[in-house]
Amino acid sequence: MGHGTEHHLEHAEHAQHHAHDPYDRKVAMSMATIAAVLAGVTMLSHRGHTETLRLATEATQFHTKESDAWNYYQAKNIISYDYKAHLATINLLPTSAETAKARKKAVGSLTDVLDKYEGPAGADGKRPKGKGQLAKLQQEALDLKAKGEAATAKSHHVHASVDWIDYGHLALDLALVMCTVALLTKQRSFWYIGTFAAIVGAALAGFGIYQWFLMDPTAQHLTHH
Repeated sequence: MGHGTEHHLEHAEHAQHHAHDPYDRKVAMSMATIAAVLAGVTMLSHRGHTETLRLATEATQFHTKESDAWNYYQAKNIISYDYKAHLATINLLPTSAETAKARKKAVGSLTDVLDKYEGPAGADGKRPKGKGQLAKLQQEALDLKAKGEAATAKSHHVHASVDWIDYGHLALDLALVMCTVALLTKQRSFWYIGTFAAIVGAALAGFGIYQWFLMDPTAQHLTHH
């Protein structure tokens, strides 16, 4: 960024060498102002691209953790179904005095695990929804999914905003070129074109800055796919 800023300011320094009459001084002052604005826009552009990359990386991390959380939840859920099947099988088997003690112990062990995974059963024998370890694991996975989606949305929001800042950067670069040509050729038309390009560039960059810092990312529709 420092090298780019020095490059922009060199335009103004060169312009000062030509400032021998009112016209040249006006163009030189224009170039100095444009160079200063361009330096700020360049800095924001670099920061915006860095922030986009950071948010995209953060989103990837959340999605990876989400995938791991869902895999762990599914593993526990399969175990829960397996224990339910064992419990149902035991209830279908005929009872006898010899197996009553072992049967009671097995039923108690299986029920304890199911209570842990799905929450204790009510008087009607049904287990409430949203209770137990499975519900907690599911909620953790959903929370990670929400965080990943939020980071992705913010990444797209910043990227779309920085696009406008980059358009403004390009217009300001063009403005400096036109002002340089105006100094060399002494033709006011190039100065007018450069001034107009600078105004357009500043407006584009300002719109991008507005989008980035003031607009709600959840309302941002200028995403890139």
